[in-house]
Amino acid sequence: MVLYDGIKNLLLVPVLLFIRSRCPPRGVVLGNFILWYGFLRIFVDLFREYRTDLLGLPPGQEFNILMSIVGLTLIVRAYKTQGRERAAFSAEGMPRRTRKASWLQRVSLAMLVTIPLIIPSDWTQDVPERYGARHEGMKHSDLYPRIPPTNPP
Repeated sequence: MVLYDGIKNLLLVPVLLFIRSRCPPRGVVLGNFILWYGFLRIFVDLFREYRTDLLGLPPGQEFNILMSIVGLTLIVRAYKTQGRERAAFSAEGMPRRTRKASWLQRVSLAMLVTIPLIIPSDWTQDVPERYGARHEGMKHSDLYPRIPPTNPP
């Protein structure tokens, strides 16, 4: 399921770049990110093995639905605000500020995208323990060492 989530995120980048290239009002790209991230995550989470809790929805689905609603609200608000701003200014409209990303911004973005992919978590470290019987040859590595069992107090 992590693979589907990663593919969703990678496919979301060109969509956001396309939206940005259309010079939308301020906040539209952010609204689209929140909308599409949450909306597409609803379908990705359907394939996960969650217990059912609230209203027959798995945990996290409520948050995905809320993200979709917030994103849509931001988009609508950005377009309404743009209409009011244009009415307050001349017929030429407000000049758009264009600026290229600095090397520091590019490196920061690359780190922001890369670091979460390499950070081991408790869940991923347990993969050989959980699925080793079904997948012969699966074993722990230096990156994902064996986790000693913890006894609840």
